[in-house]
Amino acid sequence: KTLNVNAGTLIVPNTYITFGEAGGSTGTIVVAGGTLSHTGGGGTYMSNASGAPSVLTVSGGTFSENNILVMSQVNAITSTVNFVSGAISVAAGTSYIGNVGDAVWNQTGGSATFIGQVLVADDATSHAAITIAGGTFSAPNNYWFQLALAGTATMTITNDASVFIADWIMSNGAGASTLNLNGG
Repeated sequence: KTLNVNAGTLIVPNTYITFGEAGGSTGTIVVAGGTLSHTGGGGTYMSNASGAPSVLTVSGGTFSENNILVMSQVNAITSTVNFVSGAISVAAGTSYIGNVGDAVWNQTGGSATFIGQVLVADDATSHAAITIAGGTFSAPNNYWFQLALAGTATMTITNDASVFIADWIMSNGAGASTLNLNGG
């Protein structure tokens, strides 16, 4: 099942955006132009509940979340963000790149901003891989950016990518983490 946003503005004013909610086919959101904006409480949850794989692709336009982004709520299920150009903005709270399950963040362009803290590979069952090969990845406020709180995480920064973490990149949890700096 796929939601495509190619132009204009789609505002979701209530509770949650969830995709990859139940077992079966992959839940996909593609923002190729225009804006997908979640203005309500709750947040955006990828691979939630009983879980199915989920993919968020931003290849132009804007994905704007007023609260939190949670990638992979279910063990052994993978959530993927493919970010080519445009903007991803997550406004508040604690976001997870791999909460209980697995997460992949591939960024080759655009501007990603997380205002709250970011926990990567939060649970012991979680595996996360972040590759930033272009564009800007930013956590501009004084909050944690925690690699492998309890799981396994790898973050790779290459090419002309720009990464700005205002406070801490932490790797002192029970998990195993690797940070590769190959440019940027």
